[in-house]
Amino acid sequence: MSEKRPSGDFVPYARSFFVGEALFCENDEDRDGFFETVALYGCSKDGTALEVFIRARDGSLQPIPHQQLEKFKEMSAAIVKFWNEALPPK
Repeated sequence: MSEKRPSGDFVPYARSFFVGEALFCENDEDRDGFFETVALYGCSKDGTALEVFIRARDGSLQPIPHQQLEKFKEMSAAIVKFWNEALPPK
């Protein structure tokens, strides 16, 4: 996903791709060109796990605090619910 800057340039702020059955997402929270947040969805045998990390400038990853992870999970569940209601699975 990209946003258009006043200069007319499109700058990416989110990207995602599949790694096997898991969905890997990265976000540039402050739009500085560095993807700080890394989320991995469906990384368990039952496909329901969610892990979220903060990337440091040196490339290392640290898990987000538990309270933030719980909020992330709530947000993710709400998004899934919305889309399941808007476009029910066949």
